[in-house]
Amino acid sequence: MPLKNLSLILFGVNISVYCRVKNLSTMEKHSVSVTVIIPIYKVALYIARCAESLFNQSMRDGVEFIFVDDATPDNSINILRHCLEQHPERKEQITILKHERNMGLPAARNTGIREAVGDFIFHCDSDDFLDRTALEDMYNAANQSDSDIVWCDWYLSFKQNERYMKQPSYSTPMEALKGTLGGAMKYNVWNKLIKRSLYVENHITFPEWYGRRYDYHQIDGLRSKSLLFASCLLSLSKSKCGFFY
Repeated sequence: MPLKNLSLILFGVNISVYCRVKNLSTMEKHSVSVTVIIPIYKVALYIARCAESLFNQSMRDGVEFIFVDDATPDNSINILRHCLEQHPERKEQITILKHERNMGLPAARNTGIREAVGDFIFHCDSDDFLDRTALEDMYNAANQSDSDIVWCDWYLSFKQNERYMKQPSYSTPMEALKGTLGGAMKYNVWNKLIKRSLYVENHITFPEWYGRRYDYHQIDGLRSKSLLFASCLLSLSKSKCGFFY
């Protein structure tokens, strides 16, 4: 059951390694199940909560975290480093990359994808945070159902409360595609675990020329040309996974 997805163009991006903590001599590429990509730009108020929710994930092995410093002018990276010091057990799993100039969220995600080695990719915005078992639940669900894409419900967080945002389930990939384009299902990638081979083999990247309306235009590319095919999809309910936006 193929799900036609988008075709996007890869633009060159100038990056430098800011800090590579991960050592692939001790963390072999084939042992990474999930790569989490976290862009960082002006998130000093939120990055600690985000990082703590990632470092405290129940998924202890087979995960790598790629933080992309998009030339942030604040002290977000220093805060991140402080969090890292509190979790030495995660040291081998972390890479921090730095853009030489600010290039925007889509470019930062593309940088992370090029560095990723996990079987699956999860994009986490640096002002969001996850339930403790979110990554493990989604990865286990993907394996058990042999799914290429798994998505979960999420919470819209306010200062004093939260709103639970239920996501629909679909019996076929084509129904999911129609639901996404029709607005019934959230099109963003930050609540979805996606097989890395779908990005790599089909040359799928984020459209860097669209600026902040990145996720919408990623899906909008479906209307013109489709290169990404998923054989199976799965949706997880509130009881299985929690994502806070």
